[in-house]
Amino acid sequence: MKTFFFTLLFFASSVCSALAQTDEATIRQVIESESKAFHANPDRKVFTTYWHVTTENRMVYSDPTGSSIFQGKQMQDAMAKGELPPADNATSEFSNFLMRAGGNVGWATFDQKNTTPDGKSTYTREFRCMEKIGGVWKIISSSIHDYKP
Repeated sequence: MKTFFFTLLFFASSVCSALAQTDEATIRQVIESESKAFHANPDRKVFTTYWHVTTENRMVYSDPTGSSIFQGKQMQDAMAKGELPPADNATSEFSNFLMRAGGNVGWATFDQKNTTPDGKSTYTREFRCMEKIGGVWKIISSSIHDYKP
Protein backbone atom coordinates (compact mmCIF):
# COMPACT_ATOMS: atom_id res chain seq x y z
CA MET A 1 0.00 0.00 0.00
CA LYS A 2 2.86 2.38 0.81
CA THR A 3 4.37 1.73 -2.61
CA PHE A 4 1.05 2.53 -4.29
CA PHE A 5 0.66 5.75 -2.27
CA PHE A 6 4.20 6.96 -3.07
CA THR A 7 3.78 6.02 -6.75
CA LEU A 8 0.52 7.97 -6.88
CA LEU A 9 2.13 10.94 -5.09
CA PHE A 10 5.11 10.89 -7.47
CA PHE A 11 2.80 10.75 -10.51
CA ALA A 12 0.66 13.67 -9.25
CA SER A 13 3.78 15.73 -8.53
CA SER A 14 5.17 15.00 -12.00
CA VAL A 15 1.90 16.04 -13.68
CA CYS A 16 1.75 19.30 -11.69
CA SER A 17 5.38 20.07 -12.55
CA ALA A 18 4.78 19.39 -16.27
CA LEU A 19 1.70 21.65 -16.28
CA ALA A 20 3.66 24.49 -14.65
CA GLN A 21 6.45 24.12 -17.24
CA THR A 22 3.86 24.20 -20.03
CA ASP A 23 2.29 27.35 -18.56
CA GLU A 24 5.71 29.00 -18.26
CA ALA A 25 6.54 28.18 -21.89
CA THR A 26 3.18 29.57 -22.99
CA ILE A 27 3.68 32.74 -20.92
CA ARG A 28 7.07 33.28 -22.55
CA GLN A 29 5.52 32.77 -25.99
CA VAL A 30 2.80 35.37 -25.25
CA ILE A 31 5.42 37.88 -24.06
CA GLU A 32 7.66 37.39 -27.09
CA SER A 33 4.71 37.51 -29.52
CA GLU A 34 3.32 40.66 -27.91
CA SER A 35 6.69 42.38 -28.21
CA LYS A 36 7.06 41.39 -31.85
CA ALA A 37 3.55 42.66 -32.64
CA PHE A 38 4.13 45.90 -30.71
CA HIS A 39 7.26 46.70 -32.74
CA ALA A 40 5.90 45.58 -36.12
CA ASN A 41 2.15 46.09 -36.17
CA PRO A 42 1.20 49.58 -37.28
CA ASP A 43 -2.41 49.29 -36.11
CA ARG A 44 -1.33 48.09 -32.67
CA LYS A 45 -3.88 45.34 -32.13
CA VAL A 46 -1.59 44.06 -29.41
CA PHE A 47 -3.98 45.08 -26.66
CA THR A 48 -6.91 43.09 -28.01
CA THR A 49 -4.78 40.08 -28.93
CA TYR A 50 -2.36 39.76 -26.00
CA TRP A 51 -3.93 41.82 -23.22
CA HIS A 52 -7.06 41.37 -21.12
CA VAL A 53 -8.03 45.03 -20.81
CA THR A 54 -9.99 45.91 -17.67
CA THR A 55 -10.20 48.96 -15.43
CA GLU A 56 -7.52 47.38 -13.21
CA ASN A 57 -4.83 47.13 -15.92
CA ARG A 58 -1.69 49.19 -15.63
CA MET A 59 1.17 49.73 -18.07
CA VAL A 60 4.17 51.64 -16.72
CA TYR A 61 6.95 52.75 -19.04
CA SER A 62 10.01 54.68 -17.81
CA ASP A 63 12.66 56.15 -20.07
CA PRO A 64 15.31 58.85 -19.56
CA THR A 65 12.77 61.60 -20.38
CA GLY A 66 10.22 60.49 -17.79
CA SER A 67 7.55 57.88 -17.45
CA SER A 68 4.09 57.10 -18.72
CA ILE A 69 1.36 55.26 -16.91
CA PHE A 70 -1.72 53.99 -18.68
CA GLN A 71 -4.53 52.35 -16.78
CA GLY A 72 -7.43 50.28 -18.06
CA LYS A 73 -9.14 51.63 -21.15
CA GLN A 74 -6.57 54.48 -21.29
CA MET A 75 -4.25 52.01 -23.03
CA GLN A 76 -6.65 51.50 -25.92
CA ASP A 77 -7.49 55.23 -26.00
CA ALA A 78 -3.78 56.16 -26.09
CA MET A 79 -3.28 53.73 -28.96
CA ALA A 80 -6.25 55.19 -30.87
CA LYS A 81 -4.99 58.76 -30.32
CA GLY A 82 -1.48 57.88 -31.49
CA GLU A 83 0.07 58.49 -28.06
CA LEU A 84 2.09 55.28 -28.19
CA PRO A 85 5.35 55.34 -30.14
CA PRO A 86 5.03 54.44 -33.83
CA ALA A 87 6.06 50.98 -35.02
CA ASP A 88 9.85 50.82 -35.29
CA ASN A 89 10.20 47.32 -36.81
CA ALA A 90 12.76 46.42 -34.15
CA THR A 91 13.79 42.85 -33.54
CA SER A 92 13.85 41.74 -29.93
CA GLU A 93 16.26 39.56 -27.98
CA PHE A 94 15.23 38.29 -24.56
CA SER A 95 17.44 37.22 -21.67
CA ASN A 96 17.39 36.61 -17.92
CA PHE A 97 13.84 35.22 -17.89
CA LEU A 98 12.51 34.41 -14.44
CA MET A 99 8.89 33.35 -14.21
CA ARG A 100 6.33 31.54 -12.15
CA ALA A 101 2.86 30.25 -12.93
CA GLY A 102 0.31 28.78 -10.58
CA GLY A 103 -3.35 28.26 -11.26
CA ASN A 104 -4.64 31.19 -13.28
CA VAL A 105 -1.92 33.71 -12.38
CA GLY A 106 1.65 34.00 -13.59
CA TRP A 107 4.43 36.56 -13.83
CA ALA A 108 7.72 37.03 -15.61
CA THR A 109 10.73 39.34 -15.38
CA PHE A 110 13.27 39.61 -18.17
CA ASP A 111 15.70 41.84 -20.02
CA GLN A 112 15.01 42.85 -23.60
CA LYS A 113 17.25 44.28 -26.31
CA ASN A 114 15.45 45.88 -29.25
CA THR A 115 17.38 46.64 -32.42
CA THR A 116 15.86 48.77 -35.20
CA PRO A 117 16.67 48.18 -38.89
CA ASP A 118 19.18 51.08 -38.77
CA GLY A 119 21.16 49.25 -36.07
CA LYS A 120 20.13 51.35 -33.05
CA SER A 121 19.60 49.27 -29.91
CA THR A 122 17.66 50.01 -26.75
CA TYR A 123 17.65 47.96 -23.56
CA THR A 124 14.84 47.43 -21.09
CA ARG A 125 14.15 45.51 -17.90
CA GLU A 126 10.58 44.32 -17.93
CA PHE A 127 7.88 42.72 -15.81
CA ARG A 128 4.61 41.16 -16.94
CA CYS A 129 1.75 39.95 -14.78
CA MET A 130 -0.42 37.40 -16.56
CA GLU A 131 -3.83 35.85 -15.99
CA LYS A 132 -5.24 32.74 -17.61
CA ILE A 133 -8.67 33.71 -18.90
CA GLY A 134 -10.77 31.06 -20.60
CA GLY A 135 -7.68 28.85 -20.76
CA VAL A 136 -5.61 31.54 -22.56
CA TRP A 137 -2.77 33.50 -20.95
CA LYS A 138 -3.27 37.28 -21.24
CA ILE A 139 -1.16 40.18 -19.99
CA ILE A 140 -2.89 42.22 -17.30
CA SER A 141 -0.05 44.49 -16.20
CA SER A 142 3.44 45.50 -17.30
CA SER A 143 6.35 47.57 -16.13
CA ILE A 144 9.10 48.54 -18.61
CA HIS A 145 12.25 50.47 -17.71
CA ASP A 146 15.04 51.61 -20.05
CA TYR A 147 18.63 51.07 -18.99
CA LYS A 148 22.09 51.42 -20.49
CA PRO A 149 24.22 48.25 -20.30
